[in-house]
Amino acid sequence: MRRALLAVFVAIGASSPVAIARAAPEAGEPLASADGSPPAQGFGKRAHFIFGIDNLFGFSSDRFESADGSGGDSDTIDHSGLIPGLFGPRIGLHGVLDSGVTLGANLGMTYLNRFRTGANSSDDADGMFITTVAPRIGYAGSFKPTFGYWVRGGPSLRLIIPDEGKSTHLVGAGFELLGVITPVEHLGVTVGPTFDIGLTGGTGSNNFTYSTYGLSVGLLTDL
Repeated sequence: MRRALLAVFVAIGASSPVAIARAAPEAGEPLASADGSPPAQGFGKRAHFIFGIDNLFGFSSDRFESADGSGGDSDTIDHSGLIPGLFGPRIGLHGVLDSGVTLGANLGMTYLNRFRTGANSSDDADGMFITTVAPRIGYAGSFKPTFGYWVRGGPSLRLIIPDEGKSTHLVGAGFELLGVITPVEHLGVTVGPTFDIGLTGGTGSNNFTYSTYGLSVGLLTDL
C-alpha cells in the first residue's frame, strides 16, 4: 500500500512542471484577464477601420499665396494661432490591415474671405471655397492597450473655387505623426505634429502655393 501511494506522489510531482509550463504564457504574450476573457489589444490591432476627425484644436502656422505669373499683383493670407486656421478640420476613414498598415483618406472643406483695402484698391471683398482630399498610407501601432501611435503620409489634393473667376487645383504632400490615447477602448484622442506643403497648382498665369504645419488635436474611434 505504501509503495502504491509513493508511486502516485512521484507521478504527480513529475507531471506538475509540465502542466505549469503549458499554462504559462510565452514571452511577450499578453496576460488574460482575471475572468478569462481575451487580453486587451492595443491601437492598430483590435479593429479593421478607423474613423477620425483631425484639427479640432491645436496650433498651426498657415500661408496661402496666389501670384500673377505675368508680374501682376499677388495676394497672401497668413495665419499663426489656434486651429482650425485656414484649412479647417478634416474627417477621415481608414482601413487597417492585419500588419497594422492603414489605407484611407481625409476630407476637409473651408471658406476663406478676403478683404481688399488701401489707397490703390476699392474696398471690396471676395472669397473662395477650398476642398481638400488627402489620401493617406500609414502604420498604426501601440506600446500599451491605452497608448499607441499613428504615422501617415501621402498627397494632398485641393480644389479652389473662388466667388469670381475660374476654379483651380493644388497638389501637395502631407505627413502626420500622431500619438493615440485611448482611455476607453475604441475611443481615443490624437495629438501630434502635422506638415503639409503645396508642390504645384494654378490656372492660366495665376500660381498658387501654400504651406501649413502645427500641432493637431483630434478624436477617433476604431471599429
